[in-house]
Amino acid sequence: MAVDPLDRCETVDNVKRLARIVALLALAALPATALAAASGQVWVPNCTKAQYKPRQLTLSCGDGSNYIKQLKWSSWTTTQATGSGTNEINSCTPSCVAGHFKAYPVSVTLSKPKICPKVSHKVFGRIAIKFTSKHPGTSRSTGGPLPCPY
Repeated sequence: MAVDPLDRCETVDNVKRLARIVALLALAALPATALAAASGQVWVPNCTKAQYKPRQLTLSCGDGSNYIKQLKWSSWTTTQATGSGTNEINSCTPSCVAGHFKAYPVSVTLSKPKICPKVSHKVFGRIAIKFTSKHPGTSRSTGGPLPCPY
């Protein structure tokens, strides 16, 4: 039994059509986080949420004993953000409940954008804090990784 060449062309057209449909369905199934991450805007994790250019950033999410307030951002790009503010650190002496907050002027740099689950934008993955005058302890700078919002 001979195969009609027109039937073969129709089969090829159907396969191409099916491939296009599968590609469109795959795009539709992409999570919102992947699509938003591709948008280019980067936010900063702030405990339970991600924020864009926040005025306050909590660093100790469990007890709130360390946060930066009065943040003013001088630069915010897709790879790095820089700004300044006041780092409020609880002395936790004799305990964190009975401790007192001390204020330290700081400069802040956010870097290393990453994708986090359940967040619609990329978030900065690292923070560097430089104490600009007085500082706690012996180091004039601190920082480290920033966790994904929970």
